[in-house]
Amino acid sequence: PTLPFLDPPLSDPESYYRNQPVNFPGLTPKTFVTNITLVPSKANKPGEVEIENNTYYFTTGTVNVDHVSGNHDLVIVAMGNVDVGSNVTLTNTTIVSGAEVSLNGGVEIRAALPLPAIVAQAAVHGDANVVIFGAVLSGGAVDLNPIQVHGIVIGDPVEVQGGAGSIYTDDGNLAYYDLIPGVFYSKDLLTTITLAGTWRELQ
Repeated sequence: PTLPFLDPPLSDPESYYRNQPVNFPGLTPKTFVTNITLVPSKANKPGEVEIENNTYYFTTGTVNVDHVSGNHDLVIVAMGNVDVGSNVTLTNTTIVSGAEVSLNGGVEIRAALPLPAIVAQAAVHGDANVVIFGAVLSGGAVDLNPIQVHGIVIGDPVEVQGGAGSIYTDDGNLAYYDLIPGVFYSKDLLTTITLAGTWRELQ
């Protein structure tokens, strides 16, 4: 079967995750045309941007996120790579990349369901001591060292390592299986169920 994918792709300004006024109207938009680094305090170096809650970030370049903790209600979209460094804790957050996403040690990302936690049109890499709550969707490979994922993982291929502290679970939460906004699902991935107490079928 054809795996789910962004439709339209991120290169299209009308792509779900680039159409901030329609899909994320409650977030303050901040747009850049260069590589940026999201930092926890006042920016001191070129390219640094102080991270703020309730904000939609878009850049045509790359994004680095490092030592940012306790921030929430964020959508971070980069046409280039997104690199999430150590000591990062983000809640109600979605990270989208037109290239690759790399998650280094000491990272926790919690998505606001049904939004995904991570979307990458290329590969997703995860190092040890990473915790993800929400879907991980990759248009390429997913390569995860021993980490915790609470939700679904989609990629081709998906390579995960077991070991101490490694968890892949849905926590019994059916919301993890909701359709991801902005993503196309081919009909061969759909199933049909009969609604309880009726003869009606739902696809």
